[in-house]
Amino acid sequence: EALRYAASEIQCDRAVVFKAVRQCGRALEYATPDLKADSKMVLEAARYDCSALQYAAMELRHNRKFVLEAVLQGGMGLEFAADELRHDRELVLQAVLQDPCAIQFAAEELRRDREVVLAAVQQDGASLGYAAKDFCCDREVVLKAARQNYEALGWASAGLCCDREVALQIVRQDAATESWQLHGVLSEFACDRDLVLEAV
Repeated sequence: EALRYAASEIQCDRAVVFKAVRQCGRALEYATPDLKADSKMVLEAARYDCSALQYAAMELRHNRKFVLEAVLQGGMGLEFAADELRHDRELVLQAVLQDPCAIQFAAEELRRDREVVLAAVQQDGASLGYAAKDFCCDREVVLKAARQNYEALGWASAGLCCDREVALQIVRQDAATESWQLHGVLSEFACDRDLVLEAV
């Protein structure tokens, strides 16, 4: 905040800005344009808060090498990458491996990419909600997501919620499973002795 109210000659002082972004990455907003175009300065800011990338000079946000380095520090920085870089499969995959929720900022065709989606849901099942809707009907993807986080089942298609293996996944996580999910499963499989035994 101090940088916000500082005189312009202070806002262009590299040492002052460097110290400021180490305390709060978003202080980059108040730096002068030349410092917003300084890759080392911006990466330092992004190291503390990846949302600082929104204040980076446009040429940096279009620079693949720079953006790759930035998302390796924090995957959610993908949000501020130039549009063409959100179509870059390798870059998006690296962002997702850093933070699975970064998939929400990938281009649509990459949210339809099975490898990218699996990389996300195996780290955080709830990231299934950001993948292309087709994956909500994909048994393998839903099961992997549910094994990681039961909340992923909230994104599963109704048909998959009637799938016995998916149902077993729900009841095996009963300590964390919402009662409405258990109720739905148990009413669907009320005559399945083994599944009911798993639930009790």
